[in-house]
Amino acid sequence: MQLNNDTFGRVVKEARIAANLTREEFSEKIGKSPRYIAALENEGQTPSYETLCTIITVLGIDPNVIFYPDDPAKTEEVDRVTRLVKRCDERQLAVVAAMLEALLS
Repeated sequence: MQLNNDTFGRVVKEARIAANLTREEFSEKIGKSPRYIAALENEGQTPSYETLCTIITVLGIDPNVIFYPDDPAKTEEVDRVTRLVKRCDERQLAVVAAMLEALLS
């Protein structure tokens, strides 16, 4: 298993934007500079293991999107939905759960 830097950078950028975080805000959350974030997102910079874990945790990224991009469209869509669900309050979660149950039945 190898980290695909192009995929990683794209996933991080999309997750950061979906979380409504600027590079500056995100860099503060993970203890890195905005320039470092730009290098990850656009220049193929490889993070350390510790930084990778922090990024995945802070942005709520499904690691499978990064490490096993075999079905990128479905995996990325699931990751996007997961990030959105994590931003919901309890009432919104109940609505989402009911909607998914109705959709799948």
